[in-house]
Amino acid sequence: MEHHTERVARVRGQVRCFHGRGEQYRIFHGSTSTTRRTKLSHNTTVDTSQLKHMSIDVENRLAKIEPNVSMEVLAAACLAVGLMPPVVMEFPAITVGGGFAGTAGESSSFKHGLFDKTITKLEMILANGEVVEASYDVRPDLFHAAAGSFGTLGVITLLEMPLFEAKPYVEVIYTTVTSMEDAVTTIEDLTANPSIDYLEGIMYSLTSGIIISGRLVSAPSSAAQIHRFTRPSDPWFYLHAESRLHQPKPVPDYVPLKDYLFRYDRGSFWAGTYAFSYFLTPFNALTRKHLDPLLHNDVMYRALHVSHLADEYVVQDIGFPYATATEFVGYLDEACGFYPLWLCPLKMPDSNLSLRPQNPAAFAEGARSKGMMLNIGLWGPGPQNYDAFVHLNRAIERKTTELGGLKCFYAQGFFTEEEFWGVYDRGWYEGVRRKYGAEGLRGVWQKLNAAVIAWRPRSEMGWRQWARKRVTGLWPLKGLWGALSVLLGRDGLLRGK
Repeated sequence: MEHHTERVARVRGQVRCFHGRGEQYRIFHGSTSTTRRTKLSHNTTVDTSQLKHMSIDVENRLAKIEPNVSMEVLAAACLAVGLMPPVVMEFPAITVGGGFAGTAGESSSFKHGLFDKTITKLEMILANGEVVEASYDVRPDLFHAAAGSFGTLGVITLLEMPLFEAKPYVEVIYTTVTSMEDAVTTIEDLTANPSIDYLEGIMYSLTSGIIISGRLVSAPSSAAQIHRFTRPSDPWFYLHAESRLHQPKPVPDYVPLKDYLFRYDRGSFWAGTYAFSYFLTPFNALTRKHLDPLLHNDVMYRALHVSHLADEYVVQDIGFPYATATEFVGYLDEACGFYPLWLCPLKMPDSNLSLRPQNPAAFAEGARSKGMMLNIGLWGPGPQNYDAFVHLNRAIERKTTELGGLKCFYAQGFFTEEEFWGVYDRGWYEGVRRKYGAEGLRGVWQKLNAAVIAWRPRSEMGWRQWARKRVTGLWPLKGLWGALSVLLGRDGLLRGK
């Protein structure tokens, strides 16, 4: 990969400057797929945005990828040579580095595990500026700890991933379920089927859902209709799946592979429906088509950041033991009441994680298939009052801990430090930080729970702060500001000098 060493040297120089001054830094990637609050400036930031190149060894089916390569670029490059990654996140703008250092799974994760488990080797810059490699055999503790460490061990600069043969289409079958118990049973039945390549589910209510399975095929059957989901005139995938709820028997769809991989990009699963309700806009095929440029995931995330509407919408992905997943959905039905909910079975990662649970074996209890967990994605409106919003999210986190679940931290966290380390193995994480000199970097609790650290209840605010929040939070000012900022290209992710 041409000029990779030079690009890494520039980043290394920035890291060494911060290390020499004894200052903490943040990393500017050029984009974000997190709902956590993000404020960056040139004076406190290491810029890695140019690490966005990759190469493919077709003969050995191996990709070398810089961290800011997006899923869209990765998939296109691989498919062009008839190959594909084991796990491709559903949003085109998510980066390889973000998927590795964060937590990311998709409908192939019931077979392959989380995205980070598909990486076999990495290169990173430690906090002192040293460039090192890590793999299963070389610095294995650093290799395992870097997955899900959110940049708190160093700066990842290169990742290696094995690839496998791609096929042009995915045959998709929709199986109706009438309860969460039914959904779990159906998922476990399908997990045991070795011919299935993709598996997920959507609950549209407590008593109505659909389990979606897929397998890679070379061509559709002769009389089959091809379904697409990436063009402005195409249906949003979750609406198409919902239309299959009442079919008399499962009838397969045939979906071009790229359309399947990014089937949720338009409408950001179903979060885009809330933009229509926020702006009092009719929600139909015509409005979805004409507003399509504003309704892709990367655009919506940028608008969420600028407008602070992320402080009014519950956005969480939480993995549960199969034994407690049904109880959690029942709790959500009462506490939040919004649907749909996403179900994504995941192959349980091994215990060598920077954020590993205190008792990893208990996490996969109750699953018929060994080492499985069930991710539940909940994305819907919360209280507009921020105090109430924080309390609701903290209640969800308490219930998660009670039921043995683990959060995915691309979203905001609301744990106190004591609560956080009651769930995760602090000794393991801090031991790796000490060994590799990362103690001067921001810690993972600080980074993931910035919202609750900064939160002050209304009773502790001065009247000026309260009035400012009150005025800037008026409907529809927040939403308009977010939309206009995105249209004008003012993301607000990296502030000028």
